[in-house]
Amino acid sequence: MSELIIWLSVTAVGVLFLAVKYQDYRTKKESQRQLLFARTMRKLYHLTKLESAPGIYCPPSVKLVIANRRMAYIEYLRSNGLGHRVKNFDIDAVRKSIHSLRELIVTDSELDAIELPSGTMESSEAQQSLNSLLIFLKNELKAPDTVYQETRRAIHVIELTAVKCALSEFISRGNAARRANMLGSARTHFENGIAKINDHPEILSSLKDYHNLFVTLLSETERMIATGTNEITSLPLTPDHGLDRMMGNEKPRW
Repeated sequence: MSELIIWLSVTAVGVLFLAVKYQDYRTKKESQRQLLFARTMRKLYHLTKLESAPGIYCPPSVKLVIANRRMAYIEYLRSNGLGHRVKNFDIDAVRKSIHSLRELIVTDSELDAIELPSGTMESSEAQQSLNSLLIFLKNELKAPDTVYQETRRAIHVIELTAVKCALSEFISRGNAARRANMLGSARTHFENGIAKINDHPEILSSLKDYHNLFVTLLSETERMIATGTNEITSLPLTPDHGLDRMMGNEKPRW
């Protein structure tokens, strides 16, 4: 009888020990699930923030990459039994969005043009947004499940826009320096613009008009320095190329 009591006591202790261990396991597992959910939701909301970045219009090619990653995050949560908690992100709506964006890019590539503001503060805000998008896209390019060609296209669009934004600032500052008769500073701005273009040989063909404009502005500035005159020759600028914004107030779509 005493042996039975001892056996039952040992068994009860063993069962209690296993129950405690199982409860610890469940608690730890649930804690990990909560952490996974919180991290993934932060990433999802970060995508939404990128999509509505201040200062610029987010083009379809970039929206497509964001939608692809959003889909991957939602599917990841679903595979971990957390799909029911992502009510704000409808996977069917995301899937339709991806399909629509792909069709849109094929039928109207001009929609990838980005219109940048002409003000200095607005341009600075736009540049920050472009940098954030570029960081995201370059990280996305390294992801094993990324759609490579779609991501490369989006990177090209943002890189080109970021370079043009910087070039517009060089031209704006250079022209302001010329008007103030600070010809040395003006020359430096125009030289920096040409150097910026040369730093991006992969998009050089898309910057030919900017390169020609910088060469003309630099040549005229050097003439002004050599002759000691501050007379600025009128330059013919073509609205078709969006260069009128550099010398005036119109805002092109880039």
